[in-house]
Amino acid sequence: MAHWDSDATANAERRELSFGRVAPLGALAVERLKRSAFVGGVAGLQLNVSAKGVKSWRLFYRLPGDTRRRAMTLGRFPELGLADARIDARAALKRAGRGEDPKTKRAEEVRTNTLLVNEALDDYLIYCERENSKATVQDKTRAFRKHLRPRLGKRPLV
Repeated sequence: MAHWDSDATANAERRELSFGRVAPLGALAVERLKRSAFVGGVAGLQLNVSAKGVKSWRLFYRLPGDTRRRAMTLGRFPELGLADARIDARAALKRAGRGEDPKTKRAEEVRTNTLLVNEALDDYLIYCERENSKATVQDKTRAFRKHLRPRLGKRPLV
């Protein structure tokens, strides 16, 4: 382990222990973390590092009138950078402050924006009409109607 790797993690741990507040880490320090640590800048924002080294953003929060600490994942690092993670965390904490559970709210948004298999098949058939012969499109339409749509049509694509 490089010297600076252990220093970044040790410094993050020291900041965590002092008065419950965490001094904000910069982007380079966050990138160098090898263990989970709160990154500061937003209360409850943590860069979680799995045993295999996969990094993801986690936010801990409480709803008004509830003593239970809740957690939600915001996204993976580096796809979601430090600045964006802080913006997303602030928005989630604002929702939690109004009494809305941000984790439940996000799940509802995903559910309403989810593409169903039937919709994806329709889009694919439109593409096929432009790129394939009429006979090919008819064969695919028939196969989808007989095999895919009855079993999988109403399921989310993802």
